Amino acid sequence: MVEHLLDLGEDLIADILTNLPTRSVLVARAVCIDFRRVATSAAFLAAHARRRPLAPLEILLYDRTTAGHVDDYVYLDALSVSVRHPGRPARRPLARLPATKPQAELLGEQFCLPLASCDGLLLLGTAVAGQYLVSNPTTRQWAELPRLRRQHIEDGGRSLESLHTSAYQESGFYFHEPSSDYRLLCHVTFEEGLPPAYYIFSTGADEPRQLDNVKAGSMGDFFSPSGCDMITPAVLRGYLHWLRHPEAGSAGEMAAFDTADETFRRMPAPPVANELLARLLVADGSLMASEFRKLAVDLWVLQGYAGAASASAGGTRWELRHSFEVPWQARMPTSALVVIGGDEEGDVVLGTRHGVAVYNVRSGTVRAVDVGPKGSKGFRLTQRALRIRESLVRHTFFETQRHPGIPSLYWRFCSC
Repeated sequence: MVEHLLDLGEDLIADILTNLPTRSVLVARAVCIDFRRVATSAAFLAAHARRRPLAPLEILLYDRTTAGHVDDYVYLDALSVSVRHPGRPARRPLARLPATKPQAELLGEQFCLPLASCDGLLLLGTAVAGQYLVSNPTTRQWAELPRLRRQHIEDGGRSLESLHTSAYQESGFYFHEPSSDYRLLCHVTFEEGLPPAYYIFSTGADEPRQLDNVKAGSMGDFFSPSGCDMITPAVLRGYLHWLRHPEAGSAGEMAAFDTADETFRRMPAPPVANELLARLLVADGSLMASEFRKLAVDLWVLQGYAGAASASAGGTRWELRHSFEVPWQARMPTSALVVIGGDEEGDVVLGTRHGVAVYNVRSGTVRAVDVGPKGSKGFRLTQRALRIRESLVRHTFFETQRHPGIPSLYWRFCSC
């Protein structure tokens, strides 16, 4: 007869704890030394992370206060839009962070916003050009990715640290399986007359590495608040996908980036009428493209897709599978998308400045999303649709590339 939990043996205890929510595991660590040893081992943390389900699909909303120059903050909320949460979607406060100050004070302001997420880690950009932070909201750990630190650009004589943030265009945050590093692909534009380049900012490197297997194209019209969605590629089968990208090539092509060998490929683009009104996403295990037309929203699905190589070889085809109306379409038929996302349950979320709607590709139903009460200037959509998977894994880069974090930024993840 088992008289004490420890009599069950560490293997069985680990199996029990692996199935508990993150909050319960954190509590279990405080029970005794033996529980803490089990619940902090590398094998346990990896097993627990694998079993954690993805959180429901959420969109991010922000509201800026008008309390004055000193106490000027942005409040960031996460709003669940998953079909698994019928009725009024659950809103949760995510973070409070200082608002951007005038340009003269910009470099001294510790301002950051979530740019992307991967395996429970958040990538954040700051007001300092080329500075990127990685945070695990569950463990409250922070790390800084290596920065470009050449003293001056070859013949420009201008410090890299003084470049405006627009010179850096983040192009995807991903897990590099061969090295087990987390990496940021970034397009960097230098002074006029110097060619742009792609750099890899990695958790496993001392400095960014230039991607020398491609001659970077110019950002041109891609860099604009409404037209650039490079930081939110559609991720599927180890590839990042963009409909509009400097490496997309000629008309009728789109760009894909292999996250293993870190090379660009071109593949057939969906036959949309207007790329400016179309976006890529992944839902129900498929690569899709949405397009706003006058009377409906179309969803194209890439059939037979097994990776960009198969698409380049002609083994795939785009099919128009879904067409539906959204609540605001009658008065604003051609709305530019602000946010888009999808999940494995078949939900597709579409957000514009006129409203947010969720369409389910399995049931063929569409519903409007109530974003809730307005603030002093009204809640506004960000360009991010994040899927957060809680993770207790303590990556070594949080020690080797440790950062103190942003003191004035407060995470409010409910499970922490």
